[in-house]
Amino acid sequence: MALDSGYIHGFDGVQKTFIKKSFEDNRDNIKFVNYHVPIYSACERFDKSPKRFLYALFHWVPLFD
Repeated sequence: MALDSGYIHGFDGVQKTFIKKSFEDNRDNIKFVNYHVPIYSACERFDKSPKRFLYALFHWVPLFD
């Protein structure tokens, strides 16, 4: 699964629905998700964007867990 990290589509809405549905439809399969900007970034530039970080934590991390 390839996701957008909030550039074109936000962390909620279309992508969140897509993640939920994909996980529900494939419960017995191993899942691998990638996206451009890590939620816990090592890049200082992205760490200074708390809004992006909080949206990702709130919307995606619970689904991944």
